[in-house]
Amino acid sequence: MQKRTIRKKAPARISVGAVGKFAPAVDTTTLLNANATDAAMLTKQNPLIIKIAGGSTRERLVRQGKYSGHNALVARPAPRAPQKEDQEFECRIFHFDQIINSDDAARKMSNIDTRHPWKPATIEHLLVLGARMPHLQGQFPITALGTIFRNKGLSLVACLHHGDGPKRYVILRWWGDDWCGDFAFLGVRKIIR
Repeated sequence: MQKRTIRKKAPARISVGAVGKFAPAVDTTTLLNANATDAAMLTKQNPLIIKIAGGSTRERLVRQGKYSGHNALVARPAPRAPQKEDQEFECRIFHFDQIINSDDAARKMSNIDTRHPWKPATIEHLLVLGARMPHLQGQFPITALGTIFRNKGLSLVACLHHGDGPKRYVILRWWGDDWCGDFAFLGVRKIIR
């Protein structure tokens, strides 16, 4: 009797920048199907690799996402200069299916794998995901807790949200809010090679 070996599926790759193409690591027709299976593609079994091109500014990432609207703070330059070299991260959607506050969501995310912990995504990670999988935010709002915007004494975080029909937005919500079970959180971690 022959032994069958089961190969682990390689993570899908998403990149944004000058090239702005999917790497051929995965069947892109499957990746681009706009249905509920896309959400499952960002779970524990199938994390995605996202690439932020060196020199990418928030303004550029917002333009690439072709959003119907966004909060003006989102496109403002970051307090630090953009990285000069490309950066790759593994990303995963966390859906806790309960009312949860921002601190607890970030803590739960990092406790899932203590040896190689997930951290809350930044606005740059969120915008890259939104540009490459625009239909995903129509299934549920996706939040990035890793970048906090300050405005009039409030701490705000970015969300990919949907409007009527095909409209897509990048909105800011108060960090101190409790998030209902519909909200998902984008987590990232560096790739270990």
